[in-house]
Amino acid sequence: QTQDGTQIYYTRPDDTPYSREKVLKFRGPMLDHRVGEVTRAMDYIFAREKDSSNHATNKRMKGEHDNASLFDPLLEQVLSMADTNVGISLIGHSFGAATMALVTQRLAPSSSSSKASPNITSVAFLDPWAFSLPDEVLSKGIQQTPVLSIFSESWTKSPELSHVLHLLQSSDNAQQNCFWAPSTVHASVADSSGWLPGFLTRRIGLRGGEKRHEIHRVVAQVCAGHVHTSLVSSSSFSSPGLNDENGDGRGMKKKYSSLSSLLHHGIFRRKTLSKDLLQPYSLK
Repeated sequence: QTQDGTQIYYTRPDDTPYSREKVLKFRGPMLDHRVGEVTRAMDYIFAREKDSSNHATNKRMKGEHDNASLFDPLLEQVLSMADTNVGISLIGHSFGAATMALVTQRLAPSSSSSKASPNITSVAFLDPWAFSLPDEVLSKGIQQTPVLSIFSESWTKSPELSHVLHLLQSSDNAQQNCFWAPSTVHASVADSSGWLPGFLTRRIGLRGGEKRHEIHRVVAQVCAGHVHTSLVSSSSFSSPGLNDENGDGRGMKKKYSSLSSLLHHGIFRRKTLSKDLLQPYSLK
């Protein structure tokens, strides 16, 4: 239901056989809608950062805005802990990863546009459903923005893998940060595998041969490392305290110059994760 009360009903795909043309036609409008949602969310986050000291923000915090529900006090409390001055990182799974690829492309800085775009400092793809993206998007790839890709074992055997490889082979430096997780399935890294008891998630195909939650931990570990190493690669940013011996960001930049080292050492001062949970994946 929309804000004006209009009901939007679910529309099923037609009964024609599954094909790329059918997926592009059916999923195209959904992609555009999702890109719009992500873009508006990012616009709000960055606008909030710029307006944090303005009187307009104070009015919103008091609920004096026409759409006060968008400025929930709890949301404001969470966002107040985030420093978006240096940019924002995007992470998505499956169709969500396809969405993040399109968002990154469309918001990339353009010399022909006078409009300032949000600074996307990194993007991470978990089993990206590149089959739902048009060829021109796959051929354009992700340029200048650091890319991390993590595949489940089942995704590496998918008949649609060639479209994933097309996207990543067209992207800058995607090979260095590309991994796969043995004995896992597409839903292994999704939140759905944590909804039900462990024995049931494996029985209905939401989990592969991995132990419960272990792949979530290592993927979160590596994604966090990707976000932070992307930031410290810029001379304008330092992040003290994150396995940083000097406390100024320089130690981390030197020690964790690639994600392969993150797999062995981890980025948090916690129990070491098995390096066998993820393996490098070749895009060739």
